[in-house]
Amino acid sequence: MEANIATIGRLLRIYNIAYHAKGGHETALNAEEQQDILKMYAKLRERYEILDATTCENLICGLVCTKEWHLGLELLDMMKLTSTPSLTAYTELTIKAFSKLGDFKIGWRLLEQSVAQRKEPKCDAYIAYLKNIANEPANFESNFEMFLTFLEQNELIITEKVTQFITDNFTTSLSHAKSTQIDDQWKCANCGLHMRRIDISAGEYAKLSNSFLNKVLIRSDVFQKSTPEEVERFNRFITQTAPYDCVIDGLNVAYSAGVKKQPKMMALLLANVVKHFKKQGKHLLVLGRMHMNNWPKDEMLYIRRNAKLFLTNDLSQDDPFLLYATLKSGQSTDFCSRDMMRSHAFLLGNELKTVFRRWQQQHQYVLTNHDRRIIIKKPIQHLVCTHKVQDTWHVPYKQSYSPHPAEIFEVPESWLCLKFNKNV
Repeated sequence: MEANIATIGRLLRIYNIAYHAKGGHETALNAEEQQDILKMYAKLRERYEILDATTCENLICGLVCTKEWHLGLELLDMMKLTSTPSLTAYTELTIKAFSKLGDFKIGWRLLEQSVAQRKEPKCDAYIAYLKNIANEPANFESNFEMFLTFLEQNELIITEKVTQFITDNFTTSLSHAKSTQIDDQWKCANCGLHMRRIDISAGEYAKLSNSFLNKVLIRSDVFQKSTPEEVERFNRFITQTAPYDCVIDGLNVAYSAGVKKQPKMMALLLANVVKHFKKQGKHLLVLGRMHMNNWPKDEMLYIRRNAKLFLTNDLSQDDPFLLYATLKSGQSTDFCSRDMMRSHAFLLGNELKTVFRRWQQQHQYVLTNHDRRIIIKKPIQHLVCTHKVQDTWHVPYKQSYSPHPAEIFEVPESWLCLKFNKNV
């Protein structure tokens, strides 16, 4: 009886498990086993012009066990026809690419594609790269800094597993690689250096502000979430009333009380947040939706008297309006929202994404629940991602891998303090 496509997929996975269990090198599977994988690949490609995403993933898991693993790159592109390629497919091919110096460019391209698809790379992909650069001591510093820069630009946090690999294997190339913590003054307990403050130049800010309207607020599909008339009405409103000191996402803030709370409770919370910023003498804009006109009059009257209020249609997406109003008001303007704006950051492209995220961290107030109390958390002004201070790198790390890390700006508890050994 000929095996069906599901059975072939299971067999390919078993080969993959055996391959990794035996060390993941080219001879982990014998010639006959590798030939069996390639026969299954050839048969399926001959039978089907386009393969489904699951079958592509299974074939990739099989092909990485052979010398013909490059065939998996074509399957990765095929997956894109029907879905977003899986993290498993990216990881398997990335590990294989990083196993040889000649394929490093492919490995980096796959890592960047994975991050662009908002798939957090797995520990094994990083370790595959680090293992290989250990074999090329002459270029170790530049290769290792390429890895650290990748973490910095994409705000990725490695795990304790990767940290342990670094401390165990690079003792001669690094003068020190020690776990540390950052105190309240933003000073490293190991080297005594202070973490870098976020620094966005006037040129970077101008580019970010100018790009935001076209890349995020006005896109080919924006009018599914708004209308040309509403965007124009908003633009006129901003021109007449800006600049602001702080822009508040009214509905997002109100929902901090709980989405099932009565309008009275939500309106009261929003009014109290307005009061908090008004006490600081700030000129405020509150963005909301039309149905908020039906909220209790006393609270809404207080909000109207102490802040400018702009209400969008109930079907509109208000995040782009919030960010545009904040950026349009100038580099010192803050905003208040619990939303981490990941999708908007990616719309800006790789160059501006990093600038946007740092600007966001520096200017976003977030409401958090603590002991049944709502606390307004101030923005963090120092970098909380991998970065270099003078000649020393500071790398945050977490205990274990998660494909969906928390999307919030917080100071990581654990850091790795790294310095290269210049005498090697």
